[in-house]
Amino acid sequence: MLEALRLLAMEYAPDPFEADLQRIITMARPHQLTSYDATYLGLASQLNLPLCTLDQNLILAAGHLGVTMWPC
Repeated sequence: MLEALRLLAMEYAPDPFEADLQRIITMARPHQLTSYDATYLGLASQLNLPLCTLDQNLILAAGHLGVTMWPC
């Protein structure tokens, strides 16, 4: 299993709470997101990656921020 993980092309994002807690809180409140969901949305937006979720608040927030959605 460890060897399989080593073969994956992974990138590490900085800790969002260390980097920008205020931005996460600001994003979470108007869209009624948990800090957990706001963190994923912020990373998807920052890294220009698609997001896959069935959570309606997260889908609406992603659309508002222009984050591409993957079908789930």
